[in-house]
Amino acid sequence: MSYAFFLPISHSIVYFPLAVGVVFSVYALTNGRDNISCPAHLKRLGIILLLLILWQALTLLLNGADNEALRTPFIRGLDYVYIFALPAVSADRGWKRSIAEKSLFVLLITTSVIIVLGLFQKASGIGYALPRQPFSGEALVGFFGHHIDAGGFFSTLAVLAICLIMFWEKPKNVNMVLVGILVLLVSGLFFSLARTYYVSMLLVVPAILLKKHWRTAIFGILSFALSILVVLSLFPSIKERAFSIADLKHNPSNLERVYLWRT
Repeated sequence: MSYAFFLPISHSIVYFPLAVGVVFSVYALTNGRDNISCPAHLKRLGIILLLLILWQALTLLLNGADNEALRTPFIRGLDYVYIFALPAVSADRGWKRSIAEKSLFVLLITTSVIIVLGLFQKASGIGYALPRQPFSGEALVGFFGHHIDAGGFFSTLAVLAICLIMFWEKPKNVNMVLVGILVLLVSGLFFSLARTYYVSMLLVVPAILLKKHWRTAIFGILSFALSILVVLSLFPSIKERAFSIADLKHNPSNLERVYLWRT
């Protein structure tokens, strides 16, 4: 819901979180048809979708956008149709848990491999025999085509990894693997240069850590803060990108978001 309500100022929308939901839903539809139930709140989802589309269209209209640009929110709205498939994941609890765990680890490991490929490309300058390069220009895009989409995906998985480390009972070796994956995901987020998710991680990570024991929270927050300082000191491009968040007078992207919120 947080992603949805930030639609007017988010350039990433929610394409990839919804795409993950669709994968789960299609699997449920094809493998658990007898257990599927359709909740009554689908109408509410439809109303929310329509309100979000109209909100962005009105924002564009009031800011002087041409008629061609006004079509954009309605075209983007087609991507939200995926959300209507999410209730299909309603089989028994054990079955859902098994799917979630296996699918999540496939996502975590696959994304980590993509980030490693991108970081290696950045360090070595090589190009891959692939239709899309993990590193594009100055930003790590993975295979998503845009650095903001990639940053949103990396940050979402990083939050899930932190939750698994903090609250999931598991063997120590699995925990070590998750810590390594988390380091890669956060590295990928930094190199994606997606400022939106720099801010979101600053808000979300301390909130998650504070749900744990206070000593763990203090250690985790200090470690998180130290890692940010190290990255900013070692990589000027990331530092410049991060500090541009505070430029509300000259940065075109920042000005656009300010105007949207004023609207």
